Amino acid sequence: MLSFLIISILLVMIAVAAVAFPLLKRRNDDTAPIAGTITAILIPVSVLLIYAVISSYPWQLDVPAAAMAPPATENQSMASAISRLEQRLNAEPDDAEGWLLLGRSYVTEQRYTEAGSAYRKVLDLTDGTSVEAMLGLSEAVILSGQTAGLTEAAALIERVLAEDPDNRKALWYGGQVALSQENIAIARQRWSRLLTLSPPEALQNILEIQLQALNAPEVPAGDVPVSVTAVATGITITVDIEESLRGQVKEGARLFIIARDADAPGPPLAAVPRLARDLPVTVTITDADRMIPDRSLADIARIKVIARVANGGDALAAPGDIFGEALWQGSQSQDEPLTIMLNQIVPQ
Repeated sequence: MLSFLIISILLVMIAVAAVAFPLLKRRNDDTAPIAGTITAILIPVSVLLIYAVISSYPWQLDVPAAAMAPPATENQSMASAISRLEQRLNAEPDDAEGWLLLGRSYVTEQRYTEAGSAYRKVLDLTDGTSVEAMLGLSEAVILSGQTAGLTEAAALIERVLAEDPDNRKALWYGGQVALSQENIAIARQRWSRLLTLSPPEALQNILEIQLQALNAPEVPAGDVPVSVTAVATGITITVDIEESLRGQVKEGARLFIIARDADAPGPPLAAVPRLARDLPVTVTITDADRMIPDRSLADIARIKVIARVANGGDALAAPGDIFGEALWQGSQSQDEPLTIMLNQIVPQ
């Protein structure tokens, strides 16, 4: 900023010299010195007034110069921008648009808890009417991969869809929440509707695959046909249960096999449902089972695979569920199935 001011002062001085000096040198005109003096005063004053009106620089805030300086490296650019925005919002806490921007920035950085707080601030400032804040808070909760807050997220999505049934973001996340609650009919309804609204091609492909899976009849694991849309490679997983726990599997309980990025928080990369009565089962998770557009399993170096018998009847973990997990790494041979033993119980 200092360099800018120095250059600006020099340019103003040059402008004054170019206009005032010729007037001051006109000796045959008695008004020339007066005009030259007035010009020399008016030009700098006019520049200051114009800049004060059109400038967006936060002169009124006591922001350290270091906070306004450009980031040292590209990797620091987002963190630096967030820091500056946080400082501005500390001085202007009633700026709803600023809080929305901060929430979006936090989501970009996978800081989902902080994003949720920023969106809640917007809801407070708008008396709970901001659609973007409602969807932003729901998105932050879902992407965090935590079960806490899902009930609130579902309620917010319902509010948005009641006012705007074709809201694409609400339909997408509404389908995810419905599926996590094992409400297949609602998930199918919302994603079918979204598919008619010309979503991006990558999302369209995901929707078609997911709807095909939701519409398919349940069959025993050993008879599951290989989808022609499935990617040729994938992760083959064999799931079994300890004999001492087999008697605790409830009648009709479902088995969920879920793949997550082992090194980053977020929603499941892919999920495959089966019937727990068919244990042991062997499945292959491929990109046809993915839940996130534009993310291929092949792009993830380490994948945590979790298998869980949903005794609670929900796709979300509940006390009494039986689970196990294993780590898959990209360097592993595709010919060696990953083995998961269900030997743990979700505590009360």
